[in-house]
Amino acid sequence: MAAFAASAHADDLDGRAWGKLRSANNPWQGFYFGVNAGYAISDTDTSDLKVFDKPAKGGGLLETVVPNGLDPDGGFGGGQIGFNHQSGHLVLGVEADIQASDVNDSSLALFPNPAVVGAFGYTASLDLEWFGTVRGRVGYSDDGILLYVTGGVAYGQFNYDGFYDFLPLGPGNSFGTAHRDVTTTGYVIGGGFESILDPNWSMKFEYQYLNFGDENVVGQLFFANGTPSTETFRTAFDVDLHTVRFGLNYHIN
Repeated sequence: MAAFAASAHADDLDGRAWGKLRSANNPWQGFYFGVNAGYAISDTDTSDLKVFDKPAKGGGLLETVVPNGLDPDGGFGGGQIGFNHQSGHLVLGVEADIQASDVNDSSLALFPNPAVVGAFGYTASLDLEWFGTVRGRVGYSDDGILLYVTGGVAYGQFNYDGFYDFLPLGPGNSFGTAHRDVTTTGYVIGGGFESILDPNWSMKFEYQYLNFGDENVVGQLFFANGTPSTETFRTAFDVDLHTVRFGLNYHIN
């Protein structure tokens, strides 16, 4: 009986040793989850402001480029979950994340009105409410450090508001408003590095570029007394983000 107990104890120690060795040789293998926080800057341009004229004015389309664009920036924070498969130095994985966002901007533009004596004024604001990604990862691991590239699908919700007015106010169309809440998709690419802190915890630093493509917003024009006009105006903008983030992951080995 004593010999059997000693043998079982030895097997248990061998199992623990093998588990530790396997964890040391493949520290990234398995599922993980964690949190992240970072900052985003953007090159989002409001452009191509278009106003449709009444037929009585000759028809056609007035087209003016808004000189003041939108460049949203701000902080964000959220969480991620993923899975890695490690074979030697090669690490292949998939990761999904989602973040609440405080990325926003507003602008005021004044520019000549080519149809009448006066000017246009346009105030715009853009808020990124939340965003996330689903990505693949390919990395190289050595001595507890993982260097990787990543790419996949991005998604997010934007709120856009615009206020457009004719200066000075006249008997014709005097102001317009536009609003759109849009959930859209795009693509994401990036890279980073991650470092093992202990057998279950790691810390990462990551850069991502997210591009959500072009969006169009149609607004309603009103007469000076507030009566809706039959005319509309349209703005177009593209949305992209450069993000940097720190993250902390817990690995389920």
